[in-house]
Amino acid sequence: MMLKKEQNTVLKFLLYLLFFDVLIVFTLEQFFMHSFSFIPFYRIGVIIFSFCFFIPHFLYTKISLKEKITNEFLIVILWSIFTIFEFFHGVLRFNPKIYVTADFVYIMFGLFLFLLITKSPTIKVSYNFSFFLFKFLISIVLFLIFDVTISEVFFLILLTLLYYYFNQKKYLISLLLLVVFIYQTANSNRALLVCFVTIFSFIGIEKIKNVVNKIDLLIILTIVFVLLLSFYQELILGLQSLVPEGSQMYYRIDQLSKILSKGIDYNNPYHTSIAQRIIEVKLVVSSWTNSIWSFLFGEGLGAVINGDLLIDPSVKKTALLGSSTIHNIHILPFSFIHKYGLLGLSMFVFLVIDFFNSVKRIIERNSLFVFWDLLFVLIFIYAIPAASFLWTTPVFWIAFGMKSIKSKVADE
Repeated sequence: MMLKKEQNTVLKFLLYLLFFDVLIVFTLEQFFMHSFSFIPFYRIGVIIFSFCFFIPHFLYTKISLKEKITNEFLIVILWSIFTIFEFFHGVLRFNPKIYVTADFVYIMFGLFLFLLITKSPTIKVSYNFSFFLFKFLISIVLFLIFDVTISEVFFLILLTLLYYYFNQKKYLISLLLLVVFIYQTANSNRALLVCFVTIFSFIGIEKIKNVVNKIDLLIILTIVFVLLLSFYQELILGLQSLVPEGSQMYYRIDQLSKILSKGIDYNNPYHTSIAQRIIEVKLVVSSWTNSIWSFLFGEGLGAVINGDLLIDPSVKKTALLGSSTIHNIHILPFSFIHKYGLLGLSMFVFLVIDFFNSVKRIIERNSLFVFWDLLFVLIFIYAIPAASFLWTTPVFWIAFGMKSIKSKVADE
């Protein structure tokens, strides 16, 4: 059956979002010298665009607790309740108002998207991606040819499509998607590379489990893990030789190789990005253990750390409220802890459990659900070193919602 536009509101949104994303980034690049500086404006634009696209569908949404409550639904509701509490916590602590508001809006907008995706009768989902794939792939290729900035989330969608079509034994399409992804790797980052490796790990597991039982598969994976630990430096050097010298990816891999072999030198500018994250973690842990109240509830929405203690000049120069009030904590669990305390750590654990549930379904090769499960997994992995990526991109909330309605999809 051909893919009909009216049956694929979510996929149509992803296509429209791609074009809007490229347009707004291109526009903002004309006014800002550094991409970090325009991120708040970029996120506001994406939220407004997404809201305007989905609001007609939300008018038909009916919330009913009589339906089966999924793990994803419980996570989003708990997250929203914690966020409301931490909003007042942040206000009472006199955290910067603009950061308190931003943190609150991100999660409330996520709640809006999740409820719309899971409850609106106008949201129909088809798992024939042919129409979507054609337009999405052509658009990505054209943007790459003209050297237009494309947000990383769309490459995660591309990787998800690669695995989905490999799963469907459409190897030629998978190969085409692989070529497109490899073309842009020179300018990508480590997190995207890890997501790329994750895809091929799933493919390897898929092939191995067809010829061995679960016990043998566990033994093989254990052996592979031990080999990776033993020869990781050789593997990194081999990977580095495949990447164009002078590219951003080459720099990131070389940086990682030197840190693993010699450790982190906090005075070496070459180690700045990783050293910065370690300093952030130390500052968060220090504030988290400062009192029993902070341990339980964190610093509230809008919480900041003293940027004067950080070493990355790009972060200090582009901070919205100045270098002394740094809002962004990169490492995901510590970003949760900073705002929510023990409540946030519990939220992270719930998400990790849901992450492994999705991994299990992917390995079991449930073709109905693999696309959205895998997209969620990749977004989660990417967000581990870039926490705010998780809740600020509407694609995360959409994937999370689509995972939640898998039983509805099965009925269709």
